[in-house]
This record gives sequence, structure tokens and C-alpha cells, in this order.
Amino acid sequence: MEKKMKINSTQKIQLAGASLLLLCILPLPYGFYTIVRIVTTIISAYLAYEYYTQHKKGLAITFSIVAVLFQPFIKFTLGREIWLIVDILVGGFLLALVFKDKLIKKQQKELIEPKANSIQIPILADEEIEDVRNFALSGWVLGETHGLSHWQRVERNGIILSMENGSFREDINIKVVRFFAYLHDKCRLNDWADLDHGVRSADMLVTIRDTILKDFTDEEVSLLEKACRYHTTELRTGIPTIDVCFDADRLDLCRVGITPNPKLMASKEGAYYATNIHLLNSVSHNSYEY
Repeated sequence: MEKKMKINSTQKIQLAGASLLLLCILPLPYGFYTIVRIVTTIISAYLAYEYYTQHKKGLAITFSIVAVLFQPFIKFTLGREIWLIVDILVGGFLLALVFKDKLIKKQQKELIEPKANSIQIPILADEEIEDVRNFALSGWVLGETHGLSHWQRVERNGIILSMENGSFREDINIKVVRFFAYLHDKCRLNDWADLDHGVRSADMLVTIRDTILKDFTDEEVSLLEKACRYHTTELRTGIPTIDVCFDADRLDLCRVGITPNPKLMASKEGAYYATNIHLLNSVSHNSYEY
């Protein structure tokens, strides 16, 4: 029997708001409509913030406007008929968002789940990564929180995210993903709020362009540079290789007691594994050859 799709807290809030607004079709006491204005304002402000944090600026702006329109302090006199149309439109929009999100999540699950039940990582040559791993370890003093074990798990995550039907995706440069795993934290000064470490790592690449990165094309160096520079400051770029790098790192947040948030992943694959983190944890980081 197929499991019912669960709805999250945001979707429950959207459903509640839609229900209230659509009830406005009925001839109810004036006090009810005042309550609807207050509740809709609160819900819209909450959704505006939620979508802003998810970098969905269009939806954030839309719900900010709705919050201003419904706020009870400075009332807009639109007339009963116009308000009814507004109530129906906003209520219908909230319902559409709920079912759209559920449909997308169902499609993502159907797309990814069959291959996720038995994750197999191909054996990759040790020589391809040995030099960059040794370089990252040279002079490293911060320990394992952002050290070798973390880098290996980021590499593992990146490899898994780069695969489709047992092969590497054509739109992913796996070499860049693997090198990112060992270089993105190379210039960290501490294990805490070192927000500029990605920038320093990106700037450092020029010093190894003719040695560690001698076999990289200029395009590959550019991808690696952007992945390192923006992995702590950008949610996503729309460039598959870079977004895989971002998600590979974020999916290892469990090591510091943080559960990866699917909404803060750069790709649908990353969002899926953030929701099903046990699938990644079932694969040891040394389950493929170094």
C-alpha cells in the first residue's frame, strides 16, 4: 500500500489560511472577517519570511504584499465584492502551493528513491586524489571536525549526488567535486564562525594552479574556485557541479549536531538525501578505494 504524503508545518499553515479565506464566501458575522484579516496577516508575514530564507524572492514579495493588504491597522476599503474575490484568490493560491509542493516532492521521491535503496559507489583511482589530499593535510592543525574524515564524507556525498542510474551524470564534473571535498576547508582558521574561509580557499587556488591543478582546464578551475568561494554564503547557483559541491558539504552537518535542512539544499537530490540522511550514513566513507 502506498504511503500517504505527509504535510509539513508550513503546508498545515497554508491549509489553515486557505480554509479561513474560503469560508468568507459564506454570510458570517462581521467579527469573523476581522479575525480572518488578523490571521491572514500573521500567516502571510510568516510565509514571506519562510520564502525569503529559502531564497524564493517572488513568493516572499507576494506574501509581503498580502500581509500589507490584510493588516487590520490601516484598512483598505475595497467593497464586499472585491474583498470576496481577493479572499478566494489568496485562498486558492495557498491551496495551489500546498498541492504543488506535495506533487513536486512525490515526483522527486519517485525519481530518486529507486536508486537510493541500494547505493553503490564505484571504485575510483587513488592517484586522482592523492596529491590534493596530501596537500590539504599538510599543515592541518584543526582536527577532525573540518578535517580528513569530513573531507572524505564530502567526497562520498558528492560522488553519490553525481550519479544517476549507476553512472556519473554528464552535467557534473566529478573531478571538480572530488577536489572541492579536500580544498573547501583548507584555509580555515578555526572550527567556528570563520565565514571567510571559502574566500581564502578560492584565492589560494592560484598558488597550486601549476602543480596540484595542472591537469585542470581553465573552466574546471573556475568551477572549483566558485564552489570554494561561495559554499558558505550562497544557497545555490544553478550550475550542477557547484550545487553538488554545496550539498555534499551540507549533508555532513550531522557531525556537528545539525540536521541538514532539505529547504536549504541546492539540488533536488540534495533535498532528498537531507530528508533520508540514513541512506548516506549507511555508506562508509572508506567504502571505495583511496
